[in-house]
Amino acid sequence: ALELCVYLADDMPVPLVVENGAGVTAGELCHYLQEAHGLPTLANDVFALWLISSRLELQLKPRHQPYRLCRQWPDLLYRFTDCPLSHIHDDVPALIYRRNVFFPKSREAEVTNTEMLGLLYREAKGNVLAERYPCDPAVLTQLGVLTCAIELGPHDPAQHTAARIKTSLSEYLPPHMCKSGGVSGGGLLSGLLSRGTSGGGSRPPARELVLLQGYENLCREQGAEACTQRTPLFTQYLHICQQLPYYG
Repeated sequence: ALELCVYLADDMPVPLVVENGAGVTAGELCHYLQEAHGLPTLANDVFALWLISSRLELQLKPRHQPYRLCRQWPDLLYRFTDCPLSHIHDDVPALIYRRNVFFPKSREAEVTNTEMLGLLYREAKGNVLAERYPCDPAVLTQLGVLTCAIELGPHDPAQHTAARIKTSLSEYLPPHMCKSGGVSGGGLLSGLLSRGTSGGGSRPPARELVLLQGYENLCREQGAEACTQRTPLFTQYLHICQQLPYYG
């Protein structure tokens, strides 16, 4: 038997003990994960196993054997990256369970299971915060507002203040949006600003104020009960991401 650790999109480790570990395939491991988490069989199409390090990301085919590919990792780095020879043997990949790049975006409407949507949301959110989905600041702000609703639940004025959001701004917006200064722009963002955020002066409002106002408006318009239901919020977040050219 071989002890393996597979990580989910939110970096949660899932330890596995498998027989014939050296020969176990990526497809078999995906099946173990699908059964262990009680996911629908559709998960075997939506997700795949990846070997990921800071220098290379490799999606495995179902027939690939992760243990053997890990042994071949230095050779893969030599062939497919510009990693210096002196660092090749220091690079260690992790086994990650995440979205299959060959799963069509058009089929994501078939995904209704809350846990599957949560996995897709956490992966998409991670890519947004890592600035892997270049997009307009207004779209990033809208995604940040949805993240507030997902992570914080129904808006509570006593707890969910601008000061609190400011201290954890990097959980809602990518680094370049967290720098000092305000938010300006049109389109979706102007819709957020027009519903209560002060825009009387020439200086744009601070980012935490825009997020807070958008969060308040979202909870008011959809209802407090709706903000306790994460499934539709996951779906809204993913629907926006699906329109981005680099999603998937």
